[in-house]
Amino acid sequence: MNKKPFFSVVLPTLNRADYLPYAIRSVLNQTFEDFELIVSDNSSTDDTQAVVLQFSDNRIRYVKTEEKVPMDKSWEFALSHAEGEYITFLGDDDAHSSIYLESIKEVIDNNKAQIISCVMADYHYQDNLIQEKKRRPESLSSNFFTNKLFVYDSQQLIKNIFASLGLIQETASQTAKIPQLINTAYHKSIFSRIKSRFGKVFPNVLSGDFYLAIICMSFVDKYFFLDSPLSFHGISPQSTTSSISSREKGTSLKENQPELAVFYKVPINLFVPYNFSADALMLAKSDLGEAINYINLDLVGYFIHIFSYIHAIELEGHDVSAEKEDFFKVLAEHDRNIQQEVNSVISTGKNKLKNKLRLTFFNHPLYQKIRNIRNQGTSGKLIIEASDNK
Repeated sequence: MNKKPFFSVVLPTLNRADYLPYAIRSVLNQTFEDFELIVSDNSSTDDTQAVVLQFSDNRIRYVKTEEKVPMDKSWEFALSHAEGEYITFLGDDDAHSSIYLESIKEVIDNNKAQIISCVMADYHYQDNLIQEKKRRPESLSSNFFTNKLFVYDSQQLIKNIFASLGLIQETASQTAKIPQLINTAYHKSIFSRIKSRFGKVFPNVLSGDFYLAIICMSFVDKYFFLDSPLSFHGISPQSTTSSISSREKGTSLKENQPELAVFYKVPINLFVPYNFSADALMLAKSDLGEAINYINLDLVGYFIHIFSYIHAIELEGHDVSAEKEDFFKVLAEHDRNIQQEVNSVISTGKNKLKNKLRLTFFNHPLYQKIRNIRNQGTSGKLIIEASDNK
């Protein structure tokens, strides 16, 4: 009988043949070699299969769906083939550093950790997304890091994640370093317990990382975080997570990926990143029920956040009359105390003035100059850029 690998690296992919070789090589170059790499092809129509088959490494297993399926089912299919003791994921335009598995294995050995995450640096490929962020193609950026191991109480971190989005009446006490799929390793038993309870692991929501962070941490007492950039998030114009970074892209999401453009628990159907994250957290709370009864949702904070987004969109010159009408209609359906608190905040004019000043400042040439100086590494950001003659 073949020995089961210690790690399963699960790599779902769809029509990313251009990026896929880099992701695969980053796994094959690991210093810790007891792993399997599952490349799960969601019925790609490009050269994906040929790209995978060019690697002659028996640690690679190539599987393919019979037909194209929604993202949640694609990841579920990919996970079903994992046989390792610990499971970690990788996006098809992302990468792991060569010591990613080795570093996580050390934390597991020393702490019997069940969920281990790390800093995720951003790798910018090319085109419009980089121009918006003033990044050159083929550049890497990361927050400064300490190379230390942090141990978090899972319940406290769950509270902190909700607080960071203003969904509970509590101030976030620390930066919410949530475990995301592509920078985290999970003991296989966690996914078994999730599937046993809910029938599946992956939700059909855009902010699946937020949902799964809450669900997974509810099954463990501690969460371990390596403050080292061991995983690299590829940012390209095709990245799914970039599809709702603006109002226009939110509209595009509704047209091109309607299966993801769905809200389940939030009261307002506004297509902005905050609302998808809030919806994922509310859905996780609903699904877990009594398991996280220490979370008491604060809809006042939610409505204020949503109104701030609507007002910011208005200041950019868009007509938001429909959004405002829907906002006040939904607000009127809620408890009178909630209505009074929300109206008290948004009627003071302070929020309007703050947003207007912020928008004016962000567009000012002086701010752009300051931002460029700060981005050189003087404000908690480390940036490595490709040279012009590369």
